[in-house]
Amino acid sequence: MFPSKEDIERFYDAPLGRAAQRLLTERLTALWPSLAGERCLALGEAERVLSALAPGTSAIAAAHVRAPDIAPMTLRGSGNTRLVVDLLRLPFQDQCFSRAVLLHTLEDVENAHRMLREVWRVMEPEGRLLVIASNRRGLWSRTEHTPFGHGRPYTRRQLSQLLEESLFQPAAWSHALFVPPIPWRIVAGTASAWEKAGETFWPALGGVVMVEAIKRLAIPPGNRAPVTAPRAVGAVAANGNVNRD
Repeated sequence: MFPSKEDIERFYDAPLGRAAQRLLTERLTALWPSLAGERCLALGEAERVLSALAPGTSAIAAAHVRAPDIAPMTLRGSGNTRLVVDLLRLPFQDQCFSRAVLLHTLEDVENAHRMLREVWRVMEPEGRLLVIASNRRGLWSRTEHTPFGHGRPYTRRQLSQLLEESLFQPAAWSHALFVPPIPWRIVAGTASAWEKAGETFWPALGGVVMVEAIKRLAIPPGNRAPVTAPRAVGAVAANGNVNRD
């Protein structure tokens, strides 16, 4: 069973959770330095890593529930809005968002392909999606005292296939959360050092896989992102550099 909202809040209020949120936020802000004028869809707990939104950015934070029907809506004006929605039936009109971020969603949703197709529907053409998913090969997916240890974890290959089937073209990859998932204050306090060491010595074993993908109308076979390289290409390195496939 996936953790409750209260369990997730307790994790992110603890030192290890605060360190994880900071590391993921640093990766996102290095990948997308400015979101001014963008309209962002934050699904699950993604608002946590969108805390540095620029003024004038509209953001929607949506939690996953099995909700009754909700009338379609269109974004108006700026500012942040929080909604409780059904991830399989997003209550937004087509092409509302230019950016979207998913955190603690794919692992728990009952139909990941259908949810991604809904995200595709509400995004603008060439809109950019950032997926942060628990890494099947990492330590965080093997411990149950964090939200990353529940639900279905993913490999890079599995995410690539799922995104391409949903008409998103993977463009940049990274692993993050190399700090051991041990709830000790001293471990959380050295999280940045763990992040740099992990990216150097065991780059595929981070706690999460991060992938930036672009909305397409079709994914030509020759343009699919390679997923068999021995080392994943870092979308955002711990030093802030951005590399793309």
